[in-house]
Amino acid sequence: MPEHQLFRGLVKAGGLFLLVQGLYRCSLWGFNHLIYQGYQPFKWLGPEMAALIVGTALLLGSGSITRFAYRHDSELLSFQSIFRVGVKMFGLWLIFKQINLLFSLGDYLMMARETPQAAPPLGSGYWAMQIVIILAAVTVGVICVRFQSGRSD
Repeated sequence: MPEHQLFRGLVKAGGLFLLVQGLYRCSLWGFNHLIYQGYQPFKWLGPEMAALIVGTALLLGSGSITRFAYRHDSELLSFQSIFRVGVKMFGLWLIFKQINLLFSLGDYLMMARETPQAAPPLGSGYWAMQIVIILAAVTVGVICVRFQSGRSD
């Protein structure tokens, strides 16, 4: 089995996992809303929506992600190629965690706007630092996805 096929299968499996996780978390909100009959608005910027969006993108875009990660077909599996796949999967995980953090920050901003006593406002320095960290981590994730392990391409 070529390395890029393994990577594509892992991307699809990760997308399916995130999609199921997002649907599960959204259904928990629905059951809570139906059982307790209380009004609790759906969090459009919550982590469950990040899981749904990224899961769908991974499932539908696994071919594009694989073409981005591998410029051409690669060799059969070996220890070195399994290491490369691991680095690439780490990059995807890092990007997903930062998207999840971005959605959590958006959720906090909405909560702080609606109920300021429940979520005290944080300084602009905190938000700027969070955005810089998110951008740096996403950049490292993209570099990991493009990782080629010293091969001459």
